[in-house]
Amino acid sequence: MANYNVLGNDYAQQLTTTQCQPDSNYQALQNYFVQQGMQFNLDRNIALVGINPQDPGGSYTMVISPTFTSFDFNKTPSHTAASIVSYFSTEGACHIAAIAEISHSPLQIASITLVEIGKDGSIVTNKVDRVTLVNQSPAQIAQGLTYDHLITPNAGMFKTVVSPDDLGSIATLAFNTLLNDQYASPLYPTGGVGLLQQDGVVSVTFANAVNLRGGAELFEITVCTSTSSNACSSCSSSFKLSLCLSA
Repeated sequence: MANYNVLGNDYAQQLTTTQCQPDSNYQALQNYFVQQGMQFNLDRNIALVGINPQDPGGSYTMVISPTFTSFDFNKTPSHTAASIVSYFSTEGACHIAAIAEISHSPLQIASITLVEIGKDGSIVTNKVDRVTLVNQSPAQIAQGLTYDHLITPNAGMFKTVVSPDDLGSIATLAFNTLLNDQYASPLYPTGGVGLLQQDGVVSVTFANAVNLRGGAELFEITVCTSTSSNACSSCSSSFKLSLCLSA
């Protein structure tokens, strides 16, 4: 049984405008994607609230802000997909993102890139190609993911209240919702949505690799990436280390 409730899109939009957009780290991530030609559609934003059953007093709110830019499947070799995931609890707020490249022939995930705010406020990316995602274990991939950009005296410990099971459930929810919505699904040929869903194992590998990066004693980040349609790479994040550098 999930320990969270999904809010309506009206609440998601309200949280995005009142809680996410005013944050400088969210703005930095959003600007990064906009500068690459991606667009955000608030009608697609997803929000949820949840608790840890072991700590009923510990609640959290999560907002997923996916980009959306239309594309012609038959005339372009690939498209990119990105989302910002914002996590709020009594201990603070964090924003993290992921971007996926989706090839059209064959229809599959070509690469996934973790996008974060570095300790100096810059955008830092960690890209993993498909060959690596398919042929290496999460532990092997984790060794290639840098994290020096996160280590700073200004980053405090930030323990999540989201359970691993709920994180997986949230990722699946976002994947299915975004891939099958009125904006994304018409862009794919018949059977394309189902075919791309079968490639979800690649996202799981990436998520596990990020989770293992640096060792649990340093920090824990779980990113569940859903490459649902044209620009819907949804990441659900679990943090022990705060990546928020704003005062």
